[in-house]
Amino acid sequence: MANTATTPCQGKTDTPCYDQTVYPTDTVENGRRLLFATYKGDNRTWNGTVYSTRTIAGCLRAAQPGDIIQLLPGTYWTPVLEVDGPDVVEPFDVEGLCGEPEKPITIRGLGSRTQLVGAAMSIPPEMELPNDDTYAFFRLVDCAWIEFEDFHVRGCWPSFLYLKNSRYITVRNLEAQDSQYFIFGRGYDTHHILIEDTTWNQDPTGSLWTDIEWADDKVGCYYFYNGGILGSDRISGSVVLRGNRILNSFNAFRLKGSKSKEEEDIFSQNLNLEVYNNIFENTRDNPVEPEKCAVNWHIRHNIIKNAHAWFSFDNVAGGYWYIYGNRGYYTSEPGQPRDPNRGGKVFKFKYNNKMPYPSRPNYVFNNSFMLRSFLIKAGATKLFNHAGNIVLFCIPNGDPICNPDATFIAADFLKYGWDDTVQFDFDLTNKPFPERFTTENQEANGEVDPDFHFVDANQGNFMPASNPGTGRHIVFNPAPNNGDKQWTWPGWSVWKCPQNQGEDGPARGAIQPHGGLIQGPPFAFYPPQKVLTASYVEMPRIVVVDRSQKEQITLAFSWPLATKAEDDPILITVYPPEYPGTTMTVTATQNGQFLDIPIPKDNPIGVSPIDACLVLPQGLVGTNNQPLTMWSCPDASISLAPVVIDV
Repeated sequence: MANTATTPCQGKTDTPCYDQTVYPTDTVENGRRLLFATYKGDNRTWNGTVYSTRTIAGCLRAAQPGDIIQLLPGTYWTPVLEVDGPDVVEPFDVEGLCGEPEKPITIRGLGSRTQLVGAAMSIPPEMELPNDDTYAFFRLVDCAWIEFEDFHVRGCWPSFLYLKNSRYITVRNLEAQDSQYFIFGRGYDTHHILIEDTTWNQDPTGSLWTDIEWADDKVGCYYFYNGGILGSDRISGSVVLRGNRILNSFNAFRLKGSKSKEEEDIFSQNLNLEVYNNIFENTRDNPVEPEKCAVNWHIRHNIIKNAHAWFSFDNVAGGYWYIYGNRGYYTSEPGQPRDPNRGGKVFKFKYNNKMPYPSRPNYVFNNSFMLRSFLIKAGATKLFNHAGNIVLFCIPNGDPICNPDATFIAADFLKYGWDDTVQFDFDLTNKPFPERFTTENQEANGEVDPDFHFVDANQGNFMPASNPGTGRHIVFNPAPNNGDKQWTWPGWSVWKCPQNQGEDGPARGAIQPHGGLIQGPPFAFYPPQKVLTASYVEMPRIVVVDRSQKEQITLAFSWPLATKAEDDPILITVYPPEYPGTTMTVTATQNGQFLDIPIPKDNPIGVSPIDACLVLPQGLVGTNNQPLTMWSCPDASISLAPVVIDV
């Protein structure tokens, strides 16, 4: 399909701008063509040169792989079309616009100097999941390799960005407020979505957390808040949310699968999520909410400050959920005293004979929580492993929002009988474990220390004030879980936590003795059991960069690289950040999903594993014959060598 922006015009009038002189329309930045956009396509000065700009729609029509659409200072609205009757506000409809791997099309602003304002400044009385007919500032269909970065957004209801059957979409460094779902995706051909370094404040007034009743948000008169920074309906998956700050929202993200109970359907959608280094603050319902199914979700190293039900896994099938290194605490209580939904919990489960349960194991390990309510109140689950966490409960002492009865589980959890695949062990707490833990052989290696505390949990400092002891020895095996006590993952080899202490596990809790966070198994792509779309295959990408070793950097990939012949070594170019022209070449060692890159102590360019910049060679492919991509690489100092074209 041709690259087209189907929006016919920028505004309902064709009033010409004052200066009609024709100037150059574009320039080049670091080898990429730069197209300039203004709201009306007027003439502007950029770095001392005058350019004839295009409208956003005009730039979208002209864009080619590798181009940057640079929005110049100003406020931007979507088009207003003249029709019979009231004016109609239309999204920027973009169909078939595709960049290429390592040559995305980037739509870039200038931070606060570029303001994108949606049309729906008054909220529609009835809201529904975003679809092909609802408003969005940008509505992408069958698009790929598109980036949105560096601008401010407000007033986009229900969405700023709507994706249908679109993939490799990046949203980076935005400041946003409003929206039910800031970004929403539909279709199995929607996958590989990266949202990073973005702040989204759904309700800048704060009333969503402090004043509005939970039921009114959930199903009532304020239902238009029931969304998140990302929502979806039956997408394949591969979502990365990292480094974001999500404030005053109902949910942080909410991804919905189909209602099918067939295993091959369950394990073919809502796959492969990485959620890390985010801050979730004042979340009235759930920071993490899959619906119907979720498979291979890594939720790590996040901070949760004030939330109602942190991890919502009720009525959710699937499994391989890895929740570790998170820190969570409270400073206030949601809603008003008359609201019955203020209590909160960390894990939300339900009990229903017709509901699905996970059929693959799930692991909650080495988190640090300071709670005012129960860890789990009610419901049921299976294949749930909870180990090595520090879970502390508030002591009333005049604290009006502290539940004096709070502990690990309330009486309604697994009330119809304990499931022997639910295991609690090696945890540390400051209140006695529930009596039921003794009768069900739980927490054989757990510890109760009434005096244990964090340095200052009320300020988010979760460094243990004293020795927390060691948790479970963490080893993940690639084999399926056959009911034994081994922990498993979808990776291709045995993974051992580098913070294990000999035969003992790492220190309990998220923060380890030297201040670093607990490490878990690197993300490994879980392929769908059923081919719902031919486009959902994994290009190997870097998911972890380990610079903690003395003379080596280790890269972990989402898919194993194909083995290279001995006479065709993997040569890595290394250079110091301040002198990119000073380089050395080293030979990497490949080990399936991992690539070890030596950085000798006495090297000629004076770099260490901490500061070395890397250039990977062209031609690396996975065992699935897919080429390496730098999409979503977490380290900006690692790049892929440019393609050399023989003339």
